[in-house]
Amino acid sequence: MALFYLLSSPFLCYINIVFYFITLQIITHFLRNDIQFLCSIIMKHLTTSEKETFDFAKKFAQEILHGGDIVGLIGDLGAGKTIFSKGIGAGLGVAQNITSPTFVVMKIYDISNPSSDIKHLCHIDAYRLKKGQDLVAIGVLEYFDRTDTITVIEWANYVKDILPKRTKFVKIKSEDNKRLINY
Repeated sequence: MALFYLLSSPFLCYINIVFYFITLQIITHFLRNDIQFLCSIIMKHLTTSEKETFDFAKKFAQEILHGGDIVGLIGDLGAGKTIFSKGIGAGLGVAQNITSPTFVVMKIYDISNPSSDIKHLCHIDAYRLKKGQDLVAIGVLEYFDRTDTITVIEWANYVKDILPKRTKFVKIKSEDNKRLINY
């Protein structure tokens, strides 16, 4: 009889209301943050040569990137960040040979694909920078919001403080000519 009283009591009604409220809060949280939630899912890809890394980056550019995107490349020296950048450039239609901008910090490449709204690739190498404000000083923020530009930043972990939340980070780990690419 006491169990019946608990199940039909105002106490149970209160528990149901609290449960409903908590459930509603969780659903609302995910609806508001669904993009961040979906972006937090990590995809992995293994390549066994520079050509495979280049080809994967080319496909990544064609299938995942959109105008205004920022790609932050993270990895040790020799991990394949520049190869990945070259693949992105090829996937976008850059005709020029892409080289690492280590000493000039930033290079802008024109994209020669008339059917694309993306007209520029902004390629940055942050290896020699001490802080993100060094990039701001050379005008990088001008490229972050341009829908006709893709920005690729090697050593993005060095300048994370200025990168927008929407930055797509790609982490490359290299070992024995194999590259594990997390994106």
